[in-house]
Amino acid sequence: MSPQIVLFGASGFLGRYLSRHYARHGREVVCISRNREGWSGDGMFLEWDGKTLGPWALALEGAEMVINLAGSTVNCRYTPENRARIIDSRVDSTRAIGQAIAACKNPPKIWMNASTATWYRHAEDQPQDEWLGEPGEGFSVEVARKWEEAFFSAKVPGETRKLALRIGAVLANEPDTIWDVFQGMVRQGIGGRMGSGSQR
Repeated sequence: MSPQIVLFGASGFLGRYLSRHYARHGREVVCISRNREGWSGDGMFLEWDGKTLGPWALALEGAEMVINLAGSTVNCRYTPENRARIIDSRVDSTRAIGQAIAACKNPPKIWMNASTATWYRHAEDQPQDEWLGEPGEGFSVEVARKWEEAFFSAKVPGETRKLALRIGAVLANEPDTIWDVFQGMVRQGIGGRMGSGSQR
């Protein structure tokens, strides 16, 4: 039987939670990542390099859903090298998955691909959503634009529905997450209110 859920970036923070969630709800899960470190142990694990087709592509045949969360951490200084790595890791992995889906005889029903809510401008005048949202400026917006361009330009069969997940920062009290960053700031005495509360 073909796996029901194929999860890329399964060793990352959100990937661990999703693979555990689907496995505990009786779904077959295939977890694909660059290495096993951080993997929850749920489902079957396959390794990839994040940019080229390989044996992992067979897992997409007949899958109910593909979820791509792959991308290098943004918890770093934005040097030219790190900026290139952040963009390339997202664009390359998205393109590789698109190529794999295009080659499927029985393509997945749904392809969800991570993106970022930082695509939107800082707004206090009106809500920012998929219909009326306006792009902002800066490196994070460049990442979002290139990521979504790679996703939506991928030529996959018409029966595969595409959904871009514009996700913001997700908090959880566990090591190596943004929670650690915030705790460190507070311990250094530089915590405090992050805004006026009027952001839309």
